Amino acid sequence: MGHRSVSTRSKLRNRSAFLFQSGLSLLIVLVLFGTSPNFGSESSSFVGIHSVSGGGKGYVNPTISKGKPPLKSPWIIGRGLNLVKKDPPGLPGFGSFYSPVSGKVKGIKSVATFNNNYWPIQSLTDTPSLSPSKQLFWPSFGIGSSNQSANMIVSNPATNSTAATVTVTVNQNGSAPWTWTSTTPIAVGQSATVTYPGTTSELVSLSSDLAVTAVIQVQAGPSVFEIPGNESPSSIIYWPEYSSQNIQGSPSPVILVANPSNTAAQVRISVGGHVWTNSTPLEPGASTQASFPGVTGGPLELDSNVKVVALKATQYVGPLSSVTGEASIGDNFGSTSLYWPWYDIKSTTSTKSATFAIANPATSSASAHVTIHLGSSLYTSGSIAPGTFIRASFPGEATGPVILDSDIAVIAHLQENVGDTQVDISGQTPSVLGSWPASDAQISQSGNSDWIVLANPLSSSSTVTIYLAGKVVATDSIPPDSPLSYQPPSGSSDPITFSATTPIIATQRYISGPPAPTISSVGPSAGFVSGGLNISIAGSNFVAPMEVFVGGVLATGVSVKSATSLTAITPPSFLNYEGEVDVTVLSVSGSATLTKAFNYYTPTSFFSPGTSGYDVSWPQCPSNLPPSPDKFSIIGADYGAPFSGNPCLMTEVNWAGSNFGLYAVIFWTPGDISSTPGPKDCSGVNATNACYAYDWGFNAAKAAYDYAANLGIGSTSWWLDIEGAAGSSNPLWSSDLASNAQAVQGAIDSFRSLNIPGTSSKETVGIYAAPCVWPQIVGGSDLGSGCTNYQGYSPDVLEWNADWNNSSNPSIYCSPTYAFTSGGIALVQYTDNRVPPNSSQGYDGDYSC
Repeated sequence: MGHRSVSTRSKLRNRSAFLFQSGLSLLIVLVLFGTSPNFGSESSSFVGIHSVSGGGKGYVNPTISKGKPPLKSPWIIGRGLNLVKKDPPGLPGFGSFYSPVSGKVKGIKSVATFNNNYWPIQSLTDTPSLSPSKQLFWPSFGIGSSNQSANMIVSNPATNSTAATVTVTVNQNGSAPWTWTSTTPIAVGQSATVTYPGTTSELVSLSSDLAVTAVIQVQAGPSVFEIPGNESPSSIIYWPEYSSQNIQGSPSPVILVANPSNTAAQVRISVGGHVWTNSTPLEPGASTQASFPGVTGGPLELDSNVKVVALKATQYVGPLSSVTGEASIGDNFGSTSLYWPWYDIKSTTSTKSATFAIANPATSSASAHVTIHLGSSLYTSGSIAPGTFIRASFPGEATGPVILDSDIAVIAHLQENVGDTQVDISGQTPSVLGSWPASDAQISQSGNSDWIVLANPLSSSSTVTIYLAGKVVATDSIPPDSPLSYQPPSGSSDPITFSATTPIIATQRYISGPPAPTISSVGPSAGFVSGGLNISIAGSNFVAPMEVFVGGVLATGVSVKSATSLTAITPPSFLNYEGEVDVTVLSVSGSATLTKAFNYYTPTSFFSPGTSGYDVSWPQCPSNLPPSPDKFSIIGADYGAPFSGNPCLMTEVNWAGSNFGLYAVIFWTPGDISSTPGPKDCSGVNATNACYAYDWGFNAAKAAYDYAANLGIGSTSWWLDIEGAAGSSNPLWSSDLASNAQAVQGAIDSFRSLNIPGTSSKETVGIYAAPCVWPQIVGGSDLGSGCTNYQGYSPDVLEWNADWNNSSNPSIYCSPTYAFTSGGIALVQYTDNRVPPNSSQGYDGDYSC
């Protein structure tokens, strides 16, 4: 500023005491000669957003609202990701049932597509709809791990007409069986939960006087998987494949077998030439297990001399270090036609895949030829020889229903690997009735959701009715070859039943995602109503993609830096509203709002916007001053260093006239310790560079103010001249950037603590610095090209943007992208094309934004 020479400036740092005393002597001379005080006019004042009383430009009275109040809901303006609340993640774009409002039943709705390519699903479970039965079996209560919790949920479907009495029996490794009986019959549309108190179990059986549905629901880590009861024990059971390599770190799947008959069972299990047999007969009510470590192949086949029930289960520690699992009860006979309501492999991440495994049992007498229809896509298998299996997938697809046809009976499942979960979804046959004993919406973990996915694989429309707790909650028509979804109310644990006029297929899809985000802070916390300010938001559970709303308006440039940090660019405030507004972050897992987290205000123009002026100091005195002050001037109060005084200050003030501001040079290096105590106690454990720097900056600012005041000079616009980074050609500051920032903050706090004569407002202060140099002095970083988009220490003061050479169009540097303070850019310094008589460089021109 003012083209000070490096050599002169360095010398002055050692002359501060002498110069300050000289200033006092000059004051005595002025008083003796009766010189009247000369204060800058109100047109040269500015009041920042921290002002507490009226009278200055830019003051926002907290009792007055300009424009309309800020919007509280992030759904009002802009939806960005189209996170329509009823569109299930992973099931984009086909519409959904809506939950009833005021008892009214709503039908299908058209909803926007949510691009789930990067949706961070941690686990997923699909449970096919169940057919009610009076008798059901499981080989164990859960899958026998200490890392899980398991409960049986039994429901009386809404299509029944009377209450059901249910008995559950758990065999206990030779001990007396444990028995549970519903003390009160289960009402129509209601459910009961059975909690087994033991730690080990064998055959589990359920009997009821009416047909009911039941699952053993296992919660492990972030996932939930459900084991349907087997209503048809069989002497032959198939699975399409056995794999110990599908999930990184997973153990080999275990086949759990239990004997519900009255005769001991001899069991044989085989896969790819590997055979397991039980060494001793499996007694009635007993269970056993088998595994094939390191083996991958198919089909997996079980045969027994008596009818048994079996379960293939895997429990593992997945990539997200959470315990999850999968369970499949297998297929007794196979089918020539199998259906799934939905297929989803739209993710581009390596943690998600969806693959069909199709096997031709070894007992088959011929090769199988399979076709799979998925929307407009068609897969043809070729020939599947007896005792072999194939895999098929549809990269990039996300649609339904899926229809598999074969010329002979085959067995098949859809295996989905998502996040921490591997789940095998058996193919279904269409039905006009289906049920689930409970909605998984009662598992109220943040980030989780529960959906009923239905599809019509036939050539005519089907009218579907959804019952929740025995009451109709939705009804609509599903067109041919179309899917539909219904989301139970959050927190619901009620049984779900559907009925259809023609057969359909359905699953209950439970999705576990990351927890909902939280917000702890927003900074900078204030900016112009025009927007364009880079803000950083701290919190937790941030996972891309995310949206940010400031005062209900969608922000741009959202970038998730980590799970605890994101950045965004503020939008223009709604209808130019001034004042505090809420900030909301939104992800697929939920939203979080920090109330009154950001303050919109109109930037102060203490010089008329669009006008130009000059800044001068001691090097321009007396012969190098511009011919006239133009519209305004800013004058250096010191002699190029803290605790010094500009000997030409009065001369330059008289040259400037009434419309001027003042600036003070601030810099600090280790060893700069104020002889006068500052507001901080820097003794003992507080004797740190940061403390010394703060007090130095505080006292240096006060010295500049006092020097001018003692000359009878005052202004309501003061600026801090911050330049000369360590390691530059003009090193003035230390390399301790954090302590440097404390020196700046001390100077800001000093000016704000002073009352300006003739005004009722507190002193306020702005910062003069080059955007490229500012982070070299106080830390932080430039994230964009051209010294833009600063992130770091951003004090809440106005900015004087320094050292630009574009005299023809300096207004371009008024853009918020060049801001390093949170108060906004008020001035831009540029090199004027007129050159002083004794200089090779033009005057310092200044443009008022």
